Amino acid sequence: MLKAGHSMGCKFPDKSINQVARIRMIGPNPKTFLGRVSRLSPQASSQKSENSFGSQPQAKVNASVTLDHSSHVLIPGSQVSVEIVLEQRRNVLTLPLEAIQQLESTPFVWIKNAAGHAEKRPVKLGLQNLTTAEVVAGLQAGETVALPSPTQPLTPGTTLQEDTNSTNSLSAAP
Repeated sequence: MLKAGHSMGCKFPDKSINQVARIRMIGPNPKTFLGRVSRLSPQASSQKSENSFGSQPQAKVNASVTLDHSSHVLIPGSQVSVEIVLEQRRNVLTLPLEAIQQLESTPFVWIKNAAGHAEKRPVKLGLQNLTTAEVVAGLQAGETVALPSPTQPLTPGTTLQEDTNSTNSLSAAP
């Protein structure tokens, strides 16, 4: 088990150098730039990060990235978030991670069936990033997926209604 500040070996695919990278400024009004990985550290450090799911360990890897074009905004040494694009797919079905539940080793989602009730549906996931996952089986485009509430768990048959406080979610009806 790693503790904050400890280092661990980190192996990236050989193709990581010169791989496309998305560089995002940290702070208000962040902008995103494209670049290429020019160097990756062979060591990753473990850090704890607070998010909506509690304290999660995250690996941090030092990297050097060269911008494709001058940004006229970034200053060398600026704090940025870098996403190295190892693989990507286009025109695929994706969901936000908060819509995907996990029971043992099987991921599933709650869909709104034709009767307006919650139905548990196993799904097979493909590529994932920090916010979304590709759904490769178990769900069709156009089906309505419910975002479960941590305070009101869903059960099969629960009546679902659109949440008027959000444009993209359903909630259990009282």
